[in-house]
Amino acid sequence: ETSQAEAARRHGVSETSIGKWKDQFLQGGKAGLQQPAGGAKPTGREHQLEAEVDDLTRALGEAHVQIRALKRGGPQAMTFR
Repeated sequence: ETSQAEAARRHGVSETSIGKWKDQFLQGGKAGLQQPAGGAKPTGREHQLEAEVDDLTRALGEAHVQIRALKRGGPQAMTFR
C-alpha cells in the first residue's frame, strides 16, 4: 500500500489533500469525491483547452462540409459564384 506522503509526492499534491480525499472517499465512496455544484473554478489552462477544442470542432465541421461537397459534385462543387 502506498503512503499518503508517497502518493502526494508522486502526484504533486499536498499530503493534506490526499488525506482529505481519502476521508471523503471513506465517508461517501466514489460519490463523495464528486465536485459539488459550482465546484472548483476552471483554471486558465482549462479555458485555453476549451477554446482549442471549440476551434478544432469548428474546423472539423468545415472539413466535413467540404468533403460532402466534393463527394457530391467534385472540385467544381467547391467554387462559389
